[in-house]
Amino acid sequence: MPDSPILITAALPFECRPLVDLLHRAVPSPATGGRHRWRGIHGDVDIVVQETGMGLDAAAGAAAHALQDTNPRLVLSVGLAGGIARAVRRADAIVPDRVAREHGEDIPVDTDLRALVAPFLPEKRSRRGRLVSVDRVVRTPAAKAELAAAARADAVDMESAAILEEAARAAVPAIVLRAASDTAEDVLPDISTIDVTKPIDQFRLVGRAITSPRTAAGLVKLGWGGHRAMQTVTHVLKKLLPCLKI
Repeated sequence: MPDSPILITAALPFECRPLVDLLHRAVPSPATGGRHRWRGIHGDVDIVVQETGMGLDAAAGAAAHALQDTNPRLVLSVGLAGGIARAVRRADAIVPDRVAREHGEDIPVDTDLRALVAPFLPEKRSRRGRLVSVDRVVRTPAAKAELAAAARADAVDMESAAILEEAARAAVPAIVLRAASDTAEDVLPDISTIDVTKPIDQFRLVGRAITSPRTAAGLVKLGWGGHRAMQTVTHVLKKLLPCLKI
């Protein structure tokens, strides 16, 4: 395989699984900092999939390790995002022109790479604009509306700004390819104290769902939205990745 792969980052095992399924001869690498990594090929393209964990600090650390270890030629921050502008619908593709931390300056998105992605986005179901990365789950319609207005953003996630910062530091072109798992009108379940990458917290989450019908209903809705969003992401990647061959 070529020495310089494409690095694809995603926060959670739920997001990584369909990405790894795109690869032929996917080989797991030793976990770095407790996070998993896989390497394989899609067509003739060498791909590394890196699990980052949730949050800006976790994403920065995992991305920095992966950039140093694999020396990629491109970085794609993929996975789920939340719609905070009312125009964003569930499963819409989100490939922002601008990415920032909350209260931060815009971080460069590679315009040539973004233009290469554009033809493969679902017609009338893709969003550009601004994505803001925060270190909390934005749960309620009121909180989403407040963040959308304050950050002048269309969507929110918890990792992409940190990943793009690390890519810029390493002088590697990078973009964001996300899809909306929820909309501005959705109320998300409160799982802020649970790290869903840890088995013990997964058991806690199941226990909370069993004892709270409202939490269970919210998790089912969020899970279905996440599934549809990852279908959008993988649909775009299947068409995009063969075009990224050197």
